[in-house]
Amino acid sequence: MIRQEETILLGKITKSHGTKGEVEVKMQNDLFMSLESDCLLLCLDGILVPFFINEERYKNDETLLLSFCDIQTEKQAQKILGAEVYALRQDITSDIEIADDHQALIGYQVIDTERGSIGTIRDIDTSTINTLLLLDNDLIIPLHDDFLTDIDYSSRTLTLTLPQGLI
Repeated sequence: MIRQEETILLGKITKSHGTKGEVEVKMQNDLFMSLESDCLLLCLDGILVPFFINEERYKNDETLLLSFCDIQTEKQAQKILGAEVYALRQDITSDIEIADDHQALIGYQVIDTERGSIGTIRDIDTSTINTLLLLDNDLIIPLHDDFLTDIDYSSRTLTLTLPQGLI
């Protein structure tokens, strides 16, 4: 069974498009462009169900048109309207962009390239202009693209190169 923390939200199916089962997906981010799989997960009745992509194309900057192998008619497409669309984290190649999905990082171990493990993310504060990682040992670390070295989804680790004196 696929666990939610193994996935990342890409968008939501908003309506059907045409009569051959194509659907419109309102995208939450640009991660679809970094997808290295032909399989997406749709959340149907609280369960993540895999669907294989037949064709895809962008309607505009925010809307992706998708057709799935098992959905051939408008009636079938109606059954998946409103479903959230996810991808497995391991199928996304753009780690830096994934950091924009901050809440998904809760529970990740933070590793500094020089100091080693410095704690586990217990919360993320996005209420200010600087996103802050609140660690289980009461450390507060700014999450900045310049510090981000790697995100390993299988081991749930976030590797940062922090400047001297920050900790």
